[in-house]
Amino acid sequence: MAFKFVAFAALVAVARAGLIASPAVSYAAAPALVAAPVAKVATYAAPIAKVAYAAQPEEYDPNPQYSYSYGISDSLTGDSKSQQESRSGDVVQGSYSLVDAD
Repeated sequence: MAFKFVAFAALVAVARAGLIASPAVSYAAAPALVAAPVAKVATYAAPIAKVAYAAQPEEYDPNPQYSYSYGISDSLTGDSKSQQESRSGDVVQGSYSLVDAD
């Protein structure tokens, strides 16, 4: 059994090294076939209902307002992080703090 395995491994090694020529492969276009003319037959298909959706205009808020904040305090590592942000129209104010245990 070991001899068969060694022989197979040697054959694979020789084939991968390129010592055994691979068969030549060539491609050619298929011969053109000419079909006889076919009489056209009128067919009727039931109409498919199509629904058109009008583009919805985007909502525009001329005076956007929001307020956002979060805070995390990890007693195991000693890290403390917080962020606060608020917006009124075009004015954005906020702060960020980080206390790292390093």
